[in-house]
Amino acid sequence: MLLLRKSGAISFDDILTVNGLRCITFQQACQEYGLLRGDQQWHDALNDAAQFQSPRQLRMLFAMICGFGDVEDVPDLWVQHQVSLCEDFVHRYSEQTGHHYALADIEELLKSYNFSLQKLHLPTVDLTASVLERANFDVVEQQAKANSYTMQLNSKQRNVVEILLSAVYNNAADTPKCYFLDGPAGTGKTFVHSVVAPKCEIFNCVYEEVFCD
Repeated sequence: MLLLRKSGAISFDDILTVNGLRCITFQQACQEYGLLRGDQQWHDALNDAAQFQSPRQLRMLFAMICGFGDVEDVPDLWVQHQVSLCEDFVHRYSEQTGHHYALADIEELLKSYNFSLQKLHLPTVDLTASVLERANFDVVEQQAKANSYTMQLNSKQRNVVEILLSAVYNNAADTPKCYFLDGPAGTGKTFVHSVVAPKCEIFNCVYEEVFCD
């Protein structure tokens, strides 16, 4: 943008000089030329994305903007768009709790850019990664995936899955809740887990799996 405004520039100093005054940064030079609109471009980007992207995708975009976009007022960007950024969590929990989960998710996403909520002067929250992972669980998507995998089970794998899910769905005190699945490599132990795990999540069942070689 600056090169289009500054014809005949032969050095960085030439590009940084606006009306006889040398700017410290290229951003400042752009502002002097009136090429930037503050954070309006980021507001526009989030508003446009909110028309067709999911809240999770919006949080990813928000984190990317904060990581690369040199936002002037991150707290204001959060406040202006928190409704769309938190929509899924608010629908699932409550307004206050939903905001906490959304901020925790953004915190995890910001780590890829070496940022944090605190560095960006956003409200901080304390949620473990495991809790957040469960909160981001997409029931419809996982149900479809589990159903697709179920169709591919062979007879022995299907028998194991039926036994495990029977234990999940049966709340009787005498129902065994600990199982050991043994089999050579390539027999589908991990595949069985791929079917059972999402069904446990959908049923809101707390479970723990241990893999041993």
